[in-house]
Amino acid sequence: MARPEPRGQARLEEPVGHVERPRLAELVRSRDPRLAQPEPVAVDRELALGGARRAVRVEGDVSFAARPRVVELRPVANIAAGEAEHTLGSAVVVREGQEIPESDVYVVRDVHRHDWMRAADRDGAVVVETGLPVWRPEHARGYAVSYGGGRASLEAVAELLGESVPV
Repeated sequence: MARPEPRGQARLEEPVGHVERPRLAELVRSRDPRLAQPEPVAVDRELALGGARRAVRVEGDVSFAARPRVVELRPVANIAAGEAEHTLGSAVVVREGQEIPESDVYVVRDVHRHDWMRAADRDGAVVVETGLPVWRPEHARGYAVSYGGGRASLEAVAELLGESVPV
């Protein structure tokens, strides 16, 4: 059996830009109907909220009679996930290096990866973890884990904090 001729270096370096990307995508979809653009699907927000409610875990007291002050300690967006699209109510967003104001609720994400967020562990505060709950606060009066920072997850947490926290 004869071996195929190896391709020359010049062939490997030849630009593949002779087919524009939008045209290439169209060409691929036309050859395989399974790759056609899907029709928009209605989102079942109640179903999503139901799942988020079941996922939330709470330790201590996280309720408030009046609207609490909310501060979100947000790390720099990474290239894979991008900037967070949702926040809990009208949270003040604080980045690493900025002063962390006094607050009733601190929203954090993956504190085990961001040591500066441990400043949220304050007496009388509630810490809401939207990432992995590896780290636990020692001084906060309440702790809630949502396992996500999407709209449904934050809405489920807002219900626990009291109806006065909009999402």
